[in-house]
Amino acid sequence: MKVIIDTDIGGNVDDAFALALAALLPEVELVGVTTVGSVASVRAQLARKVLNLAGKRGVPVSAGCSQGLIEPPSRHYPELAALLDEVDKLFFPPANGVDALRETLRRYPGELVVLTLGPLTNLALAL
Repeated sequence: MKVIIDTDIGGNVDDAFALALAALLPEVELVGVTTVGSVASVRAQLARKVLNLAGKRGVPVSAGCSQGLIEPPSRHYPELAALLDEVDKLFFPPANGVDALRETLRRYPGELVVLTLGPLTNLALAL
């Protein structure tokens, strides 16, 4: 099954665990990851680190929306960012999470599962 994950990884370990599990399950073809929430680019670096640790270096990761559509911008910094080392910080995720989600939906019509693990801002804008 083809899957794209939209996540606000970084507040605690639940999203990191879900991402690692999806990356390691043989029946899941992870075709992309987008991040959402404050400091979405750091969240994308965290997602990339989890994917690298799971041996999935080729999965595209894009930073999406850093603020919601209605609520004011959050100043919340992902707690797990302390796990990033200098190599992780050299990854500059493309800031096109909404476009990446939209393009992936078009590439796999009727066969893509979108797993949302956070606010639905990227999905709302993509649709």
